Amino acid sequence: MLLRAKEPQSLPWLTQHQQDFAAAIAADRCPHALLIYGSNGTGRRQLARYLSEQVLGTPLDQNDQHADYREIVPAADMPDAESKSGPKPKKSISVDQVRDLTRFMQLTSHQRGYKVAAVFPADKLTNNAANSFLKTLEEPPSRTLIILVCERISSLPATVASRCQHIRVAAPTQEIGVQWLQQHNPDMDWAGLLEFCGHAPLFARELEQGGFMDIARQYAKDLNAIQRCQADPVAVARKWAKTDIGLCLRWLYAQAAKVMRQQADGGNANQSTEACYVYLRELNNLKRMQNGGLNMDLNLARLLFAWYGGFTGLR
Repeated sequence: MLLRAKEPQSLPWLTQHQQDFAAAIAADRCPHALLIYGSNGTGRRQLARYLSEQVLGTPLDQNDQHADYREIVPAADMPDAESKSGPKPKKSISVDQVRDLTRFMQLTSHQRGYKVAAVFPADKLTNNAANSFLKTLEEPPSRTLIILVCERISSLPATVASRCQHIRVAAPTQEIGVQWLQQHNPDMDWAGLLEFCGHAPLFARELEQGGFMDIARQYAKDLNAIQRCQADPVAVARKWAKTDIGLCLRWLYAQAAKVMRQQADGGNANQSTEACYVYLRELNNLKRMQNGGLNMDLNLARLLFAWYGGFTGLR
């Protein structure tokens, strides 16, 4: 039995994927494994939930619980991770978690129908976990749907990715994204935030609900003061390092990219194109290594000094 899901209509850019999957099930062509990929905030996990409910024929509860559904996530992402004592929860998905999931897939469905096993995000699988999971993908249990969710296919071993049917969740157009977001807050000017988020509506809504716009305004105020030589880059860097560093670097990248666009349109001749590219490259490097134990105060200060008295980039 197919479940007529209501939620996809609230995420209109997912509707076609849902309809295609429903047609495949109706034609008895349900794949044994799906790889759903796309940018953060585009609805990958929501789509995985919708498709799971279609296969199961009944909805998951508010905690994504169902007798014939099992999902594994990194221990650090579990709801009670922060309250656990002892060693810090791991940010990866272990081979033991995969083995538990495999045992679940071997069980008989409670309703004699399908079972669904989901992994989110799949790129957090350790090498041993991925190798263990590969064995299940090569010989999947009957009437079982395996769903892997990740950001980029290239982040998974090719042997794992090649054994799945791929579904790419693309960001919607600016118009569709803004229309959807206005349902949640019609007074918000969503266009700029949506562009900042790579046109990912759920990411934009998350930032708005988390008060990011106030934080961004403070970033802008601080950066403007640095450009006018009225603020110390070291002090500002120390303050910014206490915020969400990933969002901070993303915001700073957007400001530097804006300057480069202005330069391309005939802006400040004092700004070297090469120095601007070096700056963006350094920002990207810092984003990749932000969880690697770097002295973030020091690195941020170096980036902010490039704005002192006017943006000059890095050499």
